[in-house]
Amino acid sequence: MSLINDVREELQQLELSRKRINGFILVMLAASAFGWYIWQPEQVAYIFAGIAGLYFIMGLFFNTIIKPFYFLWMGLAFVLGWFMSRILLALIYYLILTPIGLILKLSGKALLEKSFNKDADSYWIRKNNNIDHNKMS
Repeated sequence: MSLINDVREELQQLELSRKRINGFILVMLAASAFGWYIWQPEQVAYIFAGIAGLYFIMGLFFNTIIKPFYFLWMGLAFVLGWFMSRILLALIYYLILTPIGLILKLSGKALLEKSFNKDADSYWIRKNNNIDHNKMS
């Protein structure tokens, strides 16, 4: 469960097919075009236009040159995903589950029967089921 081992495993399973590389090129082309559209009147727009043109030309003619960039980009994505999944799980636990547990504890509500009764024949709780199964069909 270490960052380096998890990212290494993900990168070993990474598919480097022409279809995946072309999809990566299209995403980068769209992101560059979007950046150009946002900063159109400024000098930064020319940088995005150049990047978009470079990706377009490399995608058409030099598809294999893109593979190291794709590999690097996906490595960065796996690292970010590793951190974000742990951050999101911690936030969900501490911001949702912990307050629910505290509210239940303060209200005295016990969702689990944890007491031990030596005299009990069984701990099975019978459910009074008044469901009309003919009505369901």
